[in-house]
Amino acid sequence: MLKISRIESNKYLELEISFCNTTFLQSSDWIKFKVASSGYSSEYFEVLKENESIGAFGVLVKKQYGFNTAYITRTNMFFDSSNTKYLSEVLSELKIIFSVIVFEGDTYFNTTDFPSLLTPINFEIVDKYIQPPSTFITNTNTVSEDLSHITSASHKSNIKKGLKNIESLGYSFSYQEKLNDSDLEATSTLINLQAKNRGYIARKTKYFSDLQSLVKN
Repeated sequence: MLKISRIESNKYLELEISFCNTTFLQSSDWIKFKVASSGYSSEYFEVLKENESIGAFGVLVKKQYGFNTAYITRTNMFFDSSNTKYLSEVLSELKIIFSVIVFEGDTYFNTTDFPSLLTPINFEIVDKYIQPPSTFITNTNTVSEDLSHITSASHKSNIKKGLKNIESLGYSFSYQEKLNDSDLEATSTLINLQAKNRGYIARKTKYFSDLQSLVKN
């Protein structure tokens, strides 16, 4: 019998360390960061099958329009990909707890299976995501112009166009272990200009300062 059980954050951290399959946006640190920076609260769950732990995930919770909304960001959810067939059972259990659920699966999930797994339990499949579909963190001391590892032609084109636009404005790339307050302010301004143009959520400089500390650690 499959069930989900609320667990404390320290238990979630133990499972995260033990099974090493947590995505960056499901890590304990990221969830704590979002709670501190974006007005969410958090809950953690363990997935049990016949009392054996087969998965765990964190949930960001916010009251929106009077509804208790749960956001499960970029999760693998299960310790073994063979258990993804239980996704609909897990989400059905969560529907008892939360009024609205936003679920984003990561690498364990074949998105072509989502309609068969999720539409029977009244989930609507949307073609837009809230968080990026992949997370990349670099610790290199150069900005590489080698785009051979990027398979999407449109992504390559957009990156090249972006690089040329930046160069035409007289900017150059540099790598710093940590941005100072002035650089963070400038970076925040540029990101928020882009956010305004693209319809993204603008963030205060403190958000990027806290994010830098998280990634650095």
